[in-house]
Amino acid sequence: MKKSVVHADGTFECLTAPLQGKLEDIAPIAAKIGYEALQLTIYEPAKQNAEEIRNILREHGLTVSSIATGLTYTKDGLCIASGDEDNRKKAVQKMKEYIDLAYILDKAKVGIGVIRGWTTDCSSREEYDKQLYKSMQEILSYAAEREVVILLEQMSHNLSDVFVKVEEAAEYIRKFESPYFKLQLDTIHLYNENEDGYTSVIKNKDIIGQVDISDVDRMCPDGDHFDFKSLIKALKEINYKEYLVFEYRMAPPQNAALIGFEYINKLINEN
Repeated sequence: MKKSVVHADGTFECLTAPLQGKLEDIAPIAAKIGYEALQLTIYEPAKQNAEEIRNILREHGLTVSSIATGLTYTKDGLCIASGDEDNRKKAVQKMKEYIDLAYILDKAKVGIGVIRGWTTDCSSREEYDKQLYKSMQEILSYAAEREVVILLEQMSHNLSDVFVKVEEAAEYIRKFESPYFKLQLDTIHLYNENEDGYTSVIKNKDIIGQVDISDVDRMCPDGDHFDFKSLIKALKEINYKEYLVFEYRMAPPQNAALIGFEYINKLINEN
């Protein structure tokens, strides 16, 4: 399985990026540790110089595994399931801009996390489901034309009240029957919702597109809380070939990007 690490440019507070700073400074560090890719945390996709990003990463043998879209919701309040039709359309347009960027960046995956919002972004759950379905049809059609995979993340109840359980997220993905719609698992969310990592992987081996690595409170993984050994065992059993994305705080400990990598890599290499 391949390994990626979350990058943020350092211009905003971020508790999910072990490596933060200018891309040209971070890329050689990631490569030296042994990562094969970066997940980019981006606010305004249309303003990014995709060719420059790709060239910087290629210089160090790296690529982009995926692009996080959450800032569109947390900073601009745009939600792909909003009951405000103008808001929903703007959110969908922003997703298309992320997809365009991903296409240039060697068809990186694009995540749907907090940009899906809460049911309170609509007047009712029924309206929420209707608005989300409308958006997903448009987003997936656009993504399929560009062969870009969209990831739906199962998330903790403190971040959303939709797709909190793995089964709910997986069932929704399967309804679309699209090879460009996959499940994103994150160990912190599995832990917070008392989901079993081994079972979640085995039951959904056909649709898993990304697995994020993070310990409790977005700390560096160490095995004291979440059962990473069992998770890795399941991923090896299904012959998982997609990315593990290391998504947690820069510190503590110091050099968390390296220490977490070494811990997970050791589990992968165990018989």
